[in-house]
Amino acid sequence: KRQEVYGRPPSALGRLGPVVAAAAAAGDPVARRITEEAAQWLLRDVDAVRPALSDPRAPVVMHGSVLREGPVADAVRTGLRDRFAAAPRCAGDGAVGAAGMALRRLGHPLPG
Repeated sequence: KRQEVYGRPPSALGRLGPVVAAAAAAGDPVARRITEEAAQWLLRDVDAVRPALSDPRAPVVMHGSVLREGPVADAVRTGLRDRFAAAPRCAGDGAVGAAGMALRRLGHPLPG
């Protein structure tokens, strides 16, 4: 079974995400383990970049469909709350965030 999954192209593997998330939400122990491990890998990425930030309040941006909703998103949010002692702010479309960063860089204040 493992070879069947990992022998596929990444796009095919990505399509399994909603299936695994639904199985995890239904209580399947293997799916729950997969989603917990996925969340831990994403949180390790955050831990890897945090020391390089000169300002501990600097935003760390994470993006991807797996972070919108579901068991991986829930576990990542919990992990971020534990690490930063505050709830993560969720943005909608990435273009909005990019526009905000561009405006800030140009010296335009943004509403808080």
